[in-house]
Amino acid sequence: MDWKLEGSARETESDVLQEQDVILEDTGEDGLSDSFRLLQIDVECEHQEGETLPTGAAVWCSKNVQRKQRHWEKIVAAKKSKRKQEKERRKANRVENSGICPQHSKRFLRSLTKEKLLEAKHSGPRLCIDLSMTHHMSKKELSRLAGQIRRLYGSNKKADRPFWICLTGFATDSPLYEECLRINDGFSSYLLDVTEEDCFSLFPLETLVYLTPDSEHALEDVDLNKVYILGGLVDESIQKSLLCLVTNKFWKKLPVVTLNLRLYETQQEEKSKPISRYPIPYKKDLPFDIVELMEEIENKRGFLPNIFKMLSYRPLEFRAFFAYYNIIFNKETGQLSKADKELIIVVISLASRCPYSVVVHSAQYRVYSKNPVLADQVCVNWRKSDLPAREKAMLEFALAISRADDITDDHFRKLEVHGFNREDAWDIATISAFYAMSNCLANFVSLVPNKEFYLMGRTSDVKDIKSDPAVPKV
Repeated sequence: MDWKLEGSARETESDVLQEQDVILEDTGEDGLSDSFRLLQIDVECEHQEGETLPTGAAVWCSKNVQRKQRHWEKIVAAKKSKRKQEKERRKANRVENSGICPQHSKRFLRSLTKEKLLEAKHSGPRLCIDLSMTHHMSKKELSRLAGQIRRLYGSNKKADRPFWICLTGFATDSPLYEECLRINDGFSSYLLDVTEEDCFSLFPLETLVYLTPDSEHALEDVDLNKVYILGGLVDESIQKSLLCLVTNKFWKKLPVVTLNLRLYETQQEEKSKPISRYPIPYKKDLPFDIVELMEEIENKRGFLPNIFKMLSYRPLEFRAFFAYYNIIFNKETGQLSKADKELIIVVISLASRCPYSVVVHSAQYRVYSKNPVLADQVCVNWRKSDLPAREKAMLEFALAISRADDITDDHFRKLEVHGFNREDAWDIATISAFYAMSNCLANFVSLVPNKEFYLMGRTSDVKDIKSDPAVPKV
């Protein structure tokens, strides 16, 4: 049966070929050229399908794709408008505070920074980064080290009395140098010394002080006649004691000290009331990403909120807490402003009787709302405050969520009257539920707020909290 079908298929194919030959013979040269012309058109069409269409070309899209595209264009336009408004606000603030805080041009600030660094080169202090151990490190660890060099250089430039930095054991043909050029913009123009020599042969031994977290002696002050050495090592492998072995090699010749035994604790804090029932971990015991984040926030704000210190006691919960906070608080979509979100947190914290959250988030509400009088009214009795009806409806819904009330359609209708949709209701609910939980935790550990929060938003010399860096991702 199969061979009969195969034979018939061959006969059909041959018949078709014979018919095509007859057609070509009948059409002559003109018909043949037309056929080739059609083939050429088909080839060009196939070729164009594999290429990217030029910008502005008309492309057919489904309604769903068009709707998503319009939605994305709205988001982009909203971001541009927000950036423009923020730029105008900063410009207005500069004009308003021009007499209080004189503004300098970027060129002047760069020249001032250069002058301070060159002064440190001649008169000290000096900071040496020992990069002689990079051959023990993986590519990922080298990338981390290149990022640390960038942050060290950036923080040093901002200091009132910067160090002169020297990178020793640093070859220009090494993988670390290539990584620094790749991820650090303008690395080749950094104002620092780069040498392949070893730090122990470059400087007199009596002037060297090796800094390590394994030392029992804390560094109390900086001597301008000393050269302080930091080990350039990011060790995420099994070689955990490599830096300790290196420092032990020189411990008889060099004084070895640590910068600080406690991570973010000053002597005044140690003598005063502790910020939590639980101890603050040592810096050397914390994961790198958590230390990096805490240092960045402390540099930007001028102080570190105690919630970071307390949660560093459990690094996994630290990451999860701030990852979820970042998702619900820093999202760009929705109708809730940051002032709205801080207002919700303040009222939820008042209901939870959480002193830490009330003090911290009322301070941040003062900054975002630019209305310290209204913020104080909210902390006393928000229902009798001068809040608009929109905010009061939002707070009623948030309290219903935190109390675990039965949520009905009436709750949503009350929100819709003031312009909130179902997505906004979800955002209000997540913030309310998250801070109902975190307030219980803060009460449990007796978390004490930083003194800096009491004045934040009331004076003009407080650092802007809007520049906080993004929290780590899980």
